[in-house]
Amino acid sequence: MKKITCLMLLFLAITTACYAERKELKYPNAVNPLFIDTTQIPSYEKFAQSIGFEIGVQYRYGDYVEINRTYHTGIAGNYEYLLLSTGGDENNFEAWTKFIQQPCGWEMTYYRNHDLTIIHETCHDDTRSFSYVRILKICKGKNPNLHLQ
Repeated sequence: MKKITCLMLLFLAITTACYAERKELKYPNAVNPLFIDTTQIPSYEKFAQSIGFEIGVQYRYGDYVEINRTYHTGIAGNYEYLLLSTGGDENNFEAWTKFIQQPCGWEMTYYRNHDLTIIHETCHDDTRSFSYVRILKICKGKNPNLHLQ
């Protein structure tokens, strides 16, 4: 019995250590979960810097648009909406309506001209007429499951 208990405790300790770096971010009206693996932040940072951003920094919406313009990120015809935190993509009217009505949510987009999939958070503060965007995750290639990794 002691041996089984020791093995169970060892298994739990190893499992906890392996997943301790992965956390879920919660958003109102979210249908899709968003997990962040903090061990991947250096990788995210490298890709973000290649298009003028830093991971986790809150950019005023106007500054975000200007950086995108400078690095030609999101130019017409070179991006594809993959998923919203509220389910579906921006072509899904119900999901899009829920997304714009919430104070914060995330959006996943694939940018063909950079071959990057990006998850960014958009938050609105109507009391101060202020919006910001923050890059949360980024990877090379088209990855519609990035929110789960």
